[in-house]
Amino acid sequence: MPKVLDSVIDAIGHTPLVRLDRLTKSYGVEGSILAKLDYLNPGFSKNDRAALGIIDEAERGGALRPGQTVVELTSGNMGNGLCDCPPAVYAWRER
Repeated sequence: MPKVLDSVIDAIGHTPLVRLDRLTKSYGVEGSILAKLDYLNPGFSKNDRAALGIIDEAERGGALRPGQTVVELTSGNMGNGLCDCPPAVYAWRER
């Protein structure tokens, strides 16, 4: 049975690493090719992990306190990652 998580935040960064042996065999090369399946993060992106790191660091450093608003000027996936782990949701996780 799969592990049941207490929060979607707990799923960030725990994506599987898969060995692509058929690819190396079909090309006749030595070694291993590994694929990190970050699309299995809650926000379908590697930026979930980066956003969580930003929030963690801001809280540890005192730059982000309970009740503060996080504003991210972005045209990319980092904004999506921050939406997946906003401080309002993140604060519910027990530490």
